[in-house]
Amino acid sequence: MEVTYIEYSHDPDPEDTMIESIVFFLIHDRDGLRIEPDRHVTGLFPRATWLRLLDEAGFDVEQRSFRLEAMERPYELLVGVLREGY
Repeated sequence: MEVTYIEYSHDPDPEDTMIESIVFFLIHDRDGLRIEPDRHVTGLFPRATWLRLLDEAGFDVEQRSFRLEAMERPYELLVGVLREGY
């Protein structure tokens, strides 16, 4: 199997904090060539936005600090645990 990908990223609205990335995977295997698209909307959001959205999606959130040797300050990891009933 052989896989090649092409990524295109753009900013449809420069006034917000999001970008859109579209990735096309060209997959060649014994059945031939197929193309699979994948779209991602990513962005930078304040912590309060992440906490609110995770809460609205049914998650209890734990905030954990961790260090990377190559970085001076600790990072923060948000761990979501799905509430019962969701």
